[in-house]
Amino acid sequence: CDPRCESGTTTAGTKSTAPTDLSIANVGTNSGSLSWTINNDYGSVRVDRRPRDVSSWTTAASGLDLSTESHTLADLRDGEQYDVRVVATTEHSETEDV
Repeated sequence: CDPRCESGTTTAGTKSTAPTDLSIANVGTNSGSLSWTINNDYGSVRVDRRPRDVSSWTTAASGLDLSTESHTLADLRDGEQYDVRVVATTEHSETEDV
């Protein structure tokens, strides 16, 4: 058999389940408290933020333990609108944002 008829290889894996129920409370002039629900038992959590008119994300916190289901965003600009996402990560993958 020539190389065209040899079997190929493929990689299979599972993807972490994204955190759910993201909410924000206690919004002040330069901070806000986030909370979410974790749906994994392996890995860690990263929180990203960006001003609504900016396309790139900035990491607000990373390597958070899975037992952590909240984070306070600080250093926000008064009057600015922000997008926030919480991402479950492992050394192999990360979830889609919520």
